[in-house]
Amino acid sequence: MINNILAVILCLCLVSLIYMAAFTLTRYESKKRLPFIALLGVIFLIVTGYLLEITANTADGGFIAVKLLYAGIMFLPVVYLIFISDFCEVRLSKLIIEILLASAAAVSALIWTTDAHGLIYVSVGYDMTGPIHHITTVKGPLFLIMHIFPLLCVAMTFAILIHRLIKWDKKFRINLLLLTICLLLPVLTNLLYLFSIDFFGVNLTPLSMTAVSVILYINIINHNLFDILTKAAEIALQSIKEAFILVSREKNFLYANEAAMELLPALKGLKKESPVNQIENWPFGLLPDENNEITAPVQFSISENNYFSANISPVINDRHKVAGYIIIIQDITESVLMTKKLKEIAYKDSLTGIMNRQHFMDLALSQYERAKRSSEKNENAFVIMFDIDYFKKVNDTYGHLVGDKVLICLAERVKEVIRPYDLFARYGGEEFIMFISDIDEEDIKKHAERIRRKINDTPMVFDEAELTISASLGVAPVMAADDLTGAIKLADEALYKAKNAGRNRFIIAGEDE
Repeated sequence: MINNILAVILCLCLVSLIYMAAFTLTRYESKKRLPFIALLGVIFLIVTGYLLEITANTADGGFIAVKLLYAGIMFLPVVYLIFISDFCEVRLSKLIIEILLASAAAVSALIWTTDAHGLIYVSVGYDMTGPIHHITTVKGPLFLIMHIFPLLCVAMTFAILIHRLIKWDKKFRINLLLLTICLLLPVLTNLLYLFSIDFFGVNLTPLSMTAVSVILYINIINHNLFDILTKAAEIALQSIKEAFILVSREKNFLYANEAAMELLPALKGLKKESPVNQIENWPFGLLPDENNEITAPVQFSISENNYFSANISPVINDRHKVAGYIIIIQDITESVLMTKKLKEIAYKDSLTGIMNRQHFMDLALSQYERAKRSSEKNENAFVIMFDIDYFKKVNDTYGHLVGDKVLICLAERVKEVIRPYDLFARYGGEEFIMFISDIDEEDIKKHAERIRRKINDTPMVFDEAELTISASLGVAPVMAADDLTGAIKLADEALYKAKNAGRNRFIIAGEDE
């Protein structure tokens, strides 16, 4: 009865090992899968050997099964050491690996040929009378070698795991603890075997492989034993200031460093393999499109005066296929704000904040050319020039500081009554210029009057003084001149006519005063 129960358990273990190997091969691209699959193969050999031992009908058959079992047990600690060193990114030299594998092969050879020399077992029998069929042996002089060598490998593996438990981030602790349990279970059961402690004749060492397979299954399925990203790289990425996000080829979330989580807090609560573009505030364009086309770089802003640039790169696996995507986000706020500041210096008047003369001329020329290309050739664009009446008296009486405040206040008032797309600039000193498009002659008169009244009707109040300011305006239709410079000259001439006519008024060039 117990024999049959054990056989069922061992068969289920073999099925789970096959499933894990297939799952690892098809699901993961990491190179770490190769030592892991080799480990599964050795466990498969041990479990198969013990299954054949407890189901054998002859001593010869039972002993052949034991040879398979112990061949697996000899290679298990070596393969596990190779797997753990690779997983924990501890480099073992090729020479050390070759020595370890050769040693395991040598001890296995001694076991397979022990009936010829009796060094491992002096004699071998097979007991089919008890509840469990099992081999009975008389130990030979080199029997302990079969156990000392694996313990040396176990000690090395244990040291690596403990070191990583101390040094690595706590997020890897579950992986490492489960791998440590997988290491210690066969060791403990082997010690029980050495001291002849068993239960109903059951060899607990190969049976412990069923528990090991379950733990490995939990580790790989529930705790993402393998990722595209190596553990050392993950640790390094936590220290960089750039935000780093890793997504799968299906564009599902895999990993984000601390900088990315600070930038996009919704990532903190996102489970692995969840669609990353469904999180709150996910920037538009920050993933390949539906055709897997990548736009780079992607620039975006999450909040006011915070600007970022992102580059998206595919992760190519050993099969030259896309395994995922790396998104690296840099904070370019300082650069963008500096660029804006430089543009302001280049384009804006430093005192009033409106356009400077050069920027106005560049934009007005474009507007002039557009008006000139109009098929109707109607005079629907105008240049207005105006300056402050008696501004020198303001400076002489109240000082240049008050004079500057008057210029700033005037610019603010005029911006309130003009259209957003009207060009408005400081031309020089107390003189201002405007380019008004898409307007007829009747409306330009109303426009000019609104500007004049806005400047004059309400006193400007400062700590130093309360002033009522007026301005004289000259208006010129742009089509009355051969070019923009000519139109500005006409507006300037109209401005001086307004001054000579008594100030605080506007005059349109070409009209009778």
